This record gives sequence, structure tokens and C-alpha cells, in this order.
Amino acid sequence: MVNGLIKAPIILKSYPGLDFWKLYSLLAKIYLNVIIHIIGGVGLCMLL
Repeated sequence: MVNGLIKAPIILKSYPGLDFWKLYSLLAKIYLNVIIHIIGGVGLCMLL
């Protein structure tokens, strides 16, 4: 996860057309969704 955030600026430098902050906020949303799903899945397993 952290590795992806470190690589993102390097990738963006080679594609100047991309909006840096749009891509960053998109990545943040994806990471948050994944974390919430993992925590939710673990919580469900504990309840069962």
C-alpha cells in the first residue's frame, strides 16, 4: 500500500496529462474501501 503511494508520483511524472490530486484521491478511496471490507469481513467471521 505504502509502496503504491511512493510509486504514484514517479508514474505521474511520465504522464503529465494526469491530474495528480484526482488520481491520489481515487487511490485513497480504493484503499479505504479495501480496508473497510477487510475489517468488516474479520468482524463477520468473529460473529459467526
